[in-house]
Amino acid sequence: MLRDLLLSFVATHLFINECYEDASTILRTIDRSLTDMAPDKSPRAKIREFDALCCLQPLQFPISKIPSRDILEQRVAIAERAMCYFDQYATVYVGLARAQFLLGDVQTAVALTEKAKAVIAEVKKKQVPLSEDALVSIYLNSGFLSFIQGRWHNASESYTAMLSLDACKAQDWNGLVSFVDYVRSLECYEGIPFLQVMYRKIANQKVVDSLFHQADTWLNEDGSREKLGSLLHKAYEAGMRRKGEKAVAHPTRNVEGRIRNITEITSGAKKRGSWRVRGRLIRLRRRRHILPWAARAEGHPA
Repeated sequence: MLRDLLLSFVATHLFINECYEDASTILRTIDRSLTDMAPDKSPRAKIREFDALCCLQPLQFPISKIPSRDILEQRVAIAERAMCYFDQYATVYVGLARAQFLLGDVQTAVALTEKAKAVIAEVKKKQVPLSEDALVSIYLNSGFLSFIQGRWHNASESYTAMLSLDACKAQDWNGLVSFVDYVRSLECYEGIPFLQVMYRKIANQKVVDSLFHQADTWLNEDGSREKLGSLLHKAYEAGMRRKGEKAVAHPTRNVEGRIRNITEITSGAKKRGSWRVRGRLIRLRRRRHILPWAARAEGHPA
């Protein structure tokens, strides 16, 4: 147990210094020493959650700082180590689907979406409550991927389902506006001005008349797009619900608390003050933590 505690300190140090793959390797060494324990029981569950975070952290970057293709492919290779946790954590799906889209591999992003839907179906079959945050993520991604493939009905259904969930307002909509603006700059997909208007309405951002006109013109060019029109009013309503609330990447616990919890549980006792990483972890507080498919047992959102 002392060995595992020391290794967890080393993994934390490597994580702080952005040596994510090395930290993951150490955490998997700890996990192998806990094979007599169920994967969903602490401390093993916390170690595995931290491992998934290490694998996926390289994919956390703003759309304004997309790495070069070579670097992004390297980061995806590290993130794919987390595929063994796909059935547990929605964050694995969200991070990899976004990265594959940025690499131009829409089909792989769609395949990941289908795999995620299968996980949700399995969770429902077990009658386990689903995390609203996880549902928002998959409806958002599914809606976007359906839209850029010209599947207007499916896009409308997914976006409508997303907008009906309270957890929708906790998404980083300013960041998503930047994302859809980037997608338009690619000049590969039709109808993106419509998404620019919709996302801006949810984010409570001003929509200039010229952009609204472009969206409206596109919407009325084809009768098959008619159902999409209702999304703008729903987006406006969602924006009103969000008004006055600060948008964050994820509303609950910060990374610092989760890493501290991992080391405390592994040691079997509280060791407050035994290590000093608080200040260096402050910058991690707003990063998205690992999001499970199922709602947490204690009743908190994932």
